[in-house]
Amino acid sequence: MLRSERGPERLIAVTGIFKIGLSSLDKRVVFISIRTARPFFALPEGVTSISIKLSDPTNAPQVSDSLRNLTGLKVTPRQGKNTSLQGALDSQGRTGNFIQAFALIAIIISIASALLLTTYRRRAEIGIMRAAGISRSFVAGVFVLQGVFIGMIASFIGALAGYQLCVLLATLKGTNGRPLLPIAPSEGGYLLVITLTILGAALAAIMPARAAAAIDPVEAIQQ
Repeated sequence: MLRSERGPERLIAVTGIFKIGLSSLDKRVVFISIRTARPFFALPEGVTSISIKLSDPTNAPQVSDSLRNLTGLKVTPRQGKNTSLQGALDSQGRTGNFIQAFALIAIIISIASALLLTTYRRRAEIGIMRAAGISRSFVAGVFVLQGVFIGMIASFIGALAGYQLCVLLATLKGTNGRPLLPIAPSEGGYLLVITLTILGAALAAIMPARAAAAIDPVEAIQQ
């Protein structure tokens, strides 16, 4: 027996039972046809509301403004209905950006340290190159290219390992048959990570490259 808040009631056959994992919704949400629902809400020719699902939820405010201007009806985006949830998602996104920024800084420091150590160990070789007529710009270019090569190889290996790890975690299931972690391996932004890593590696190589180019060939050979 299905009874609405406005009084009407009707005996309806249950054709299926579903669960979405939220007990508050599982206990009170019912899906029925419009023809069956209209008498319950005294709306023989209309509906109480219409929900629209977008492929990109971030466009909800713009779409709601357009619909409001076209129809004159009250249109509320998802962000307006769930301000606390949207705030939590935004905070989570900012936290992820901070983590990525600190990871990029760590990459820059690591590559710069490694290349500075290489510059110190190869002072004699660099001095011989300079004494043979190799220009400072060429020496600096070699170190910058080395930094870019390190960043490129490391970023590709890291992106591949991260993708494989996400695929592995996404296949883990709980006792109820659902994924243990809400992971989407295809949403990793791998191209952006690779690009930022390569740019960071090139930036990190600038200081060691300048140090290598500034080596005096006479002093380097004597050492």
